[in-house]
Amino acid sequence: MVVVPGTEGDFGVLEGHAPLMSTIRDGNLEIYKAGATTQETIRIEGGFAEVNEKGLTVLAEKAG
Repeated sequence: MVVVPGTEGDFGVLEGHAPLMSTIRDGNLEIYKAGATTQETIRIEGGFAEVNEKGLTVLAEKAG
């Protein structure tokens, strides 16, 4: 699962999620891998997120 900081609130994306497009706010992109005990966190600033049948695409103005 990936948790995205959307401008209207955080949202989680799992495999098979309904298609959507959202603007994102400054915050943390949290990546939870199956079977892992910890998450990977990437700090992002602004941009867009798109969910489609192929997966999640995040276009951030700044990441790091």
